[in-house]
Amino acid sequence: MGVRLEGLLPAAVLPLLLTMVFYLGPLVHSAMDNPAGVTGELRSALDVQSWRMCVGDAVWLRNQVVAPVTEELVFRGAMLPMLAPCTGPTAAIFMAPLFFGVGVATRRIQFLYTTVFGAFTSFLFLRTVEGCPTSALPCDTLGDLLFFCGT
Repeated sequence: MGVRLEGLLPAAVLPLLLTMVFYLGPLVHSAMDNPAGVTGELRSALDVQSWRMCVGDAVWLRNQVVAPVTEELVFRGAMLPMLAPCTGPTAAIFMAPLFFGVGVATRRIQFLYTTVFGAFTSFLFLRTVEGCPTSALPCDTLGDLLFFCGT
C-alpha cells in the first residue's frame, strides 16, 4: 500500500475517466437544462469570478475539498485494506460502502446511491492499489445532479 511513482499517472487518470463516464448522463442533462447549452455550462464552470467566490467560502471548501479527501482516506485508505484480508476482496468491496452509506444517508435513495458509488470506488481502489482521491471528488461535486435528474 502507499503511493508509488511507477504507475501513478494511469492509477490517477483511468479511475477519473471511468468516473467521468459514470457522470456523463447527469452532465449532459445539466447542459441540456442550461438555456445556453453546453457552451453556457462550460462558460459557467470556467468563470474565474465564480471560482474565487467558491474558494473563499469555508462551507464550499468543506463540502468540495475536505470531505472527499477525508472520505477517501478513511473509507478506502483505512477501512478497505483492513476488511479485505478478513472478508476477502469481493465482500470488502460491498461491505465498506455499507458503513459509509449508513453514516451519510439522510434519504433511502442517497443510501443506495452512496453504496453503489462506494462499491465502484472500492473496486477501483483495490484494482489500482493507490489511495487516489480522484474518484470521490466528482462524486461529491456532482452527487446532487443524480438526485434531481429524474425530477
